[in-house]
Amino acid sequence: GCVVLRVLKEESEGGWGFGEEGVRLAEALQVLDSDRYPSKKQAKKAIKYGSIVVDGERGTHDTLVFNSSRVAVQGRTSEAFGMAAFRRDGGELPFTIKVLYQDNCMAAVHKPPGVNSHPPSTASGPESFNSMSVAVPYFVAPAEGHGTEVNPWRPGPVHRLDKATEGVQLIAKTRQARRALMLQFQERQVAKRYIAVVEGRVREREGVIDIDIGDKPSHTRFRVLGTTPSSASRTDSCLTTLELFPKQGRTHQLRIHCKEHFGMPIVGDNRYGGLDLGCGLLLAAVDIKVAHPDTRVELTFSIGEPERFLRLKQQEQLAW
Repeated sequence: GCVVLRVLKEESEGGWGFGEEGVRLAEALQVLDSDRYPSKKQAKKAIKYGSIVVDGERGTHDTLVFNSSRVAVQGRTSEAFGMAAFRRDGGELPFTIKVLYQDNCMAAVHKPPGVNSHPPSTASGPESFNSMSVAVPYFVAPAEGHGTEVNPWRPGPVHRLDKATEGVQLIAKTRQARRALMLQFQERQVAKRYIAVVEGRVREREGVIDIDIGDKPSHTRFRVLGTTPSSASRTDSCLTTLELFPKQGRTHQLRIHCKEHFGMPIVGDNRYGGLDLGCGLLLAAVDIKVAHPDTRVELTFSIGEPERFLRLKQQEQLAW
């Protein structure tokens, strides 16, 4: 059997601009949940597999969504409650999530490296548990009156971090909070700071990287924090620690910008030719500044430079 995993839009929830004639379901999904369905291809895949329900009926490619429609995501009962059964039967979760902050609207957590923001479409069994969207409800309390059969909305990530990237990730506990937080991301109102370690010596102390990604403008401000001597480095016999401030959030933006602008991949970035020192990708989202979705008070969540970054640099320093 199937159960509703989350509601994207209630019947009474207007303001989406679908008009009297409505819009096709794939287009509506990109508006209602642009993080999970950033392209029409991904939206159509969800429709094809029968994951979307509109006004109680399984959605098709021809289904129209109106301002009065109710849109929900459904999944198999085994998928919805598989992790609970897994834990009840003595299984160990592959990771833990540290909660940095939470209230009745939102939360901020520390996403570990090696964990997907959302499970891949091909994942099954314990592999599907290795994602923030599945695991977060077991570490973050639901909003009052949520997480029940009547209102199944569960806490979930508002934005993505690459699987290999660790750091601060925002969690929405209600539909209203999700919409408010996503709007801030879309309008570039969220300030993000990352720390990365690249191979080689960056000679500019600070500056701006302006390199398009996928024909879309992409800007990243950077500042050098320091260098570490390294006999393993193939360039300049050192590593450079950077602060990175992306204006956008393009896929792999920081990884591509470091590779293309400096000619120096981030350490551990196997995809872009980074030096493998056995410590994973040395890229972390260490600060995020956002307005609270309800009170509009500005909040900053931080984790500091991860211990594995510091440990690797200390090892390289001692080996030198």
